[in-house]
Amino acid sequence: MLELLLFEVVKIYTLVEFYNYIKAVEYLICVGYFAIFPLFYKFVIKTPAEREASKAIMLETCDCTLCVNTTEDATQTDPDGEQVNGSGSGQ
Repeated sequence: MLELLLFEVVKIYTLVEFYNYIKAVEYLICVGYFAIFPLFYKFVIKTPAEREASKAIMLETCDCTLCVNTTEDATQTDPDGEQVNGSGSGQ
């Protein structure tokens, strides 16, 4: 029944009927936005603890050389064999 109401072509005869119909659609859009935005915000914006936890999980599951050398105090070597600090400045 609800599917029929959403996709049914409504005949509008007066300006008041048109305004009421548009207002109802607008309210449904607003309710959908207010329901979905907090979920989206929670997904995008994370607390520092959640960021560290997800970073730790990614580092545990990935075994590529880029992920292994991402610690803050990691030292790397350049092609000449000299040690380079973690910032990559070479000095």
